[in-house]
Amino acid sequence: MQSIGNAVDALKHLLHDHKNRKILCVTEHWRCEEELIPKVNDLNLVSHVCRQKGKHGGAAVYINEKLNSKPRKELNDLSVIGQFECAAAECLLENQTFSVL
Repeated sequence: MQSIGNAVDALKHLLHDHKNRKILCVTEHWRCEEELIPKVNDLNLVSHVCRQKGKHGGAAVYINEKLNSKPRKELNDLSVIGQFECAAAECLLENQTFSVL
């Protein structure tokens, strides 16, 4: 299994083939906060959870740069590192607001 850091080119290729996507959720990114990619194609990193200790794990939410979105830190705080790691964002799409976890 590759981490997102080792698979950026493959991810960009996948996203290029799926141009209508608006949101990308990633688990097991295996990165600390400083190593996360802030933008992939037209998707911005909106929310993330990283492990401070140990290996692997993590979650991230990327949302299209044209959409109104914001992190939902209070939902991220529900994470139990090593058991349940949750990145959450709020997004406005077609006049509806919803949470992405």
